Amino acid sequence: MIGSLVAIAIVIFVILLIVNNESRKKICEKIKIKEIYINILFVIISLIICVLLVRKGIDAAEVLRMEKEIDADLKYIAEQQKIQNEKYNELITIDYEKQNYNKPYIPKGFEHIEGEWNTGYVIEDNNGNQYVWVPCTNKEIEGVTKLERRNFVNIAYMSKDLCYDSDCYEFIKSALANGGYYISRFEIGQENKNIPVSKVKTQIWTNITKDEAIKVISKIDEQYKDVTVKLMNSYSYDTAFKWIINTNNEVTYEIIESDENGKRYTGQQRYNNIYDLFDTTYEFTTEIYNENSPICRGAAGIYNDIMSEENTYKLDNRTSSLWDKADNLGFRTILYR
Repeated sequence: MIGSLVAIAIVIFVILLIVNNESRKKICEKIKIKEIYINILFVIISLIICVLLVRKGIDAAEVLRMEKEIDADLKYIAEQQKIQNEKYNELITIDYEKQNYNKPYIPKGFEHIEGEWNTGYVIEDNNGNQYVWVPCTNKEIEGVTKLERRNFVNIAYMSKDLCYDSDCYEFIKSALANGGYYISRFEIGQENKNIPVSKVKTQIWTNITKDEAIKVISKIDEQYKDVTVKLMNSYSYDTAFKWIINTNNEVTYEIIESDENGKRYTGQQRYNNIYDLFDTTYEFTTEIYNENSPICRGAAGIYNDIMSEENTYKLDNRTSSLWDKADNLGFRTILYR
């Protein structure tokens, strides 16, 4: 559009430029317009051309700047992914002799309340917070999922290859050494307005930024002495997601709506004793696209009845967060030793 305007303005400018003063006078007399008006028009068109050319130059410079910025982002992400993959490959090839995936450990202050290791082994602390065992190893075996990052759809909002996760190596080593890890049974909720809990039928802690969520999780971590509690990383999320798909005949996502006050509640849907992982409430993870774009994970997408490795199981699962806070954006934790 701007290019067309520039072309038109230049044509008019050139015509006026090549018409000499006497010719302009004759034109003025013929159409009964004072010469001053023609000269004013000449000046105005000259200014328009200058403005349009400057604007075009600015737009071109902005496009070039954005292209350089994107190239720099992609280069940085590629470098981070290389580091991540090297560390992961180093850890995943270690032959852990005691991968007790079928013998979940019970942290101090917890007790086992229901479920088996392969169906959703649930533990509960003294305050009623519940976590579920996710068995995993460095290879895929029956009832157990390999610990790794995955793409779950043909056309995702964002592929795992476009982001990275650097806050995960301690977790990977622990999960492989112990044959699994614990995931909060529910998305973290609010009890008495500011107490973070993993309990049924509590208000999901939404409208919170990723940094704020990490601070909230630090309060949970302080409660336990022999285990670590953190925001879910991409390895823990993908492995739990895949484990549920592998061990259930049919998995569908559920549409969860906020109430009139923008609130959502835990305990809507359950697979392997884990609630609300396959619904329309997104969850922050430690995964990022660049320094300013956190990644949200969720199952709000397209469902296909056929589940296979050929990506016919279509659940949109990873997206760069477009919001700082939202009614449909919460978080979940992992617990490991």
